[in-house]
Amino acid sequence: MTLATSWFVAGALLGGQEEAALTQRQQLIALAGLLLLAAVTAVEAGLAVRRARQD
Repeated sequence: MTLATSWFVAGALLGGQEEAALTQRQQLIALAGLLLLAAVTAVEAGLAVRRARQD
């Protein structure tokens, strides 16, 4: 399971029966998760480029 899939599954499970409107704290947690996902993706892309250039 990828990081993105894990993040969305965890959000769905933890969100459960909560209201549709997100609190400010929940929005900040969601934003932090998306930024973490973007950072991990950027690192993976950089490593892939480095491997491709070495071959």
